[in-house]
Amino acid sequence: MKTITQITKVLSNHLNAAIRRKQNLISLINNGDINRLLPKLCNKSQQIRQAIEEYNPSKHKVTKRPNKPQKDKPDIETAKIPIPYQKVINMQATAFLFGSPVQFSDNSEVSEAQDDNGEIIRTSKAAEAFERFKQILKDTRFDSNMRTCKTLAGSETLCAKLYHLYLDPENELQVMVKILAKSYGDDLYYKFDDFGRLIIFARQFTIQDDEGNDEIHCDIYTAETIYRCTQEAIGWDVVAEKNPVGKIPVLLYPQEREWADVQAIIERREDIQCKDADMNDYFANPKVVGEGLVAGAINPDDPAQIIQTQNGGKVYYLTYDSAPENRKRECDTLDSFIYGLTYSVNPASDVIKEMRIPSGVSWEYMFMFPMLKAKNYQDQYGELIDREINVIKAIIGVLYPELKLNGQLDALNVSYQFSTPMPDNVADTLDIIQKSIDAGTMSQETAVSQNPRIKDPKTEMERLNREADKKNMANAIEPTF
Repeated sequence: MKTITQITKVLSNHLNAAIRRKQNLISLINNGDINRLLPKLCNKSQQIRQAIEEYNPSKHKVTKRPNKPQKDKPDIETAKIPIPYQKVINMQATAFLFGSPVQFSDNSEVSEAQDDNGEIIRTSKAAEAFERFKQILKDTRFDSNMRTCKTLAGSETLCAKLYHLYLDPENELQVMVKILAKSYGDDLYYKFDDFGRLIIFARQFTIQDDEGNDEIHCDIYTAETIYRCTQEAIGWDVVAEKNPVGKIPVLLYPQEREWADVQAIIERREDIQCKDADMNDYFANPKVVGEGLVAGAINPDDPAQIIQTQNGGKVYYLTYDSAPENRKRECDTLDSFIYGLTYSVNPASDVIKEMRIPSGVSWEYMFMFPMLKAKNYQDQYGELIDREINVIKAIIGVLYPELKLNGQLDALNVSYQFSTPMPDNVADTLDIIQKSIDAGTMSQETAVSQNPRIKDPKTEMERLNREADKKNMANAIEPTF
């Protein structure tokens, strides 16, 4: 008993400490002291700034290479060739995780009833709520927004998705989604409690007033209140409004830069490419070399000039046959490091160039590493999808209160599954399923759930069961002789 009391006390102390920290932040907001509030929140501005510069080819270090000075002549322009490895790596990471839509299913309890023919009809207890859920996903472009968020998170290390309720021209409540990111003009601030729960989120942005002057705004969200703050000449004007959702309607997507482990390698690869380009430019207008005695002056503007030499003299251009072999090997090694260490695929590799139309197994083998990385990301983004499901359910309760009153919203249980962007090898899959059924190692229900042609396994099993019942009934009443 004493142990339980001690545990309860410790948990209570943690909870009270978290509440006090949140109350201290709220008091700053109520006092209009936003300038003191924001530094107390998490902000990845330095990491975001670095990531954006590395992601933008025009900001790469090689673009700042100095020109080569010449005495009494214009400087020689050096090559400045940024290679957008970062974009290729990031786009692949997004494509393998969200290249195919996330599949949502209604996993709620079902109710059974008999129709006029005596057949059992099974209906989800949250059928209408699930339809509303799917409609919100469609209206807010869930799949395209997830790809955008993943791309932004991988390129900037942080972005957010904001669910916003508003009144349309017919004065009806609607919902929309806005993506927030530094590259979109948003400075994001947030605070988690000791258990990783988001307790406060702030978005600072600048808009222009009717006279074209910049206005700095800061919207702050808690589960209970939304604060609309506007910076004035002295201090901030704060307008508080009730949060109708009852949750912070924001999803945060933090992650490390997709290319973080290979940035130095990328810079080395770009430097080599630029130096090779300088060498090519130098030998594109080669020097004429004369050995021994050459009669007369060489006129470079006369292609038909005849040059005479004496005593075994020679005239030739100063050229080089090809880049050193060790330089080529280093470039190949650097490319393999860049793509291999980021679990990506080199789109310019000989394997891709010579690729025919492989089977599904060959596809999976060829793109195994990007798929492994996507699998690892499913844990992180799956947790965010879980939270987004809860946010959408809370929004459904605001938009359609009748679903909350009749219990459908509480009964709604949404499950989801990530999809692979790899093409399905349907023939091989169906063949394996059929062989497993024939061998008695797979049930019909499992076969139906794994059949790529069947979109709703639960409904398909119900149809199969009804067809089997009809067939058995027909066999039972058929006369035999």
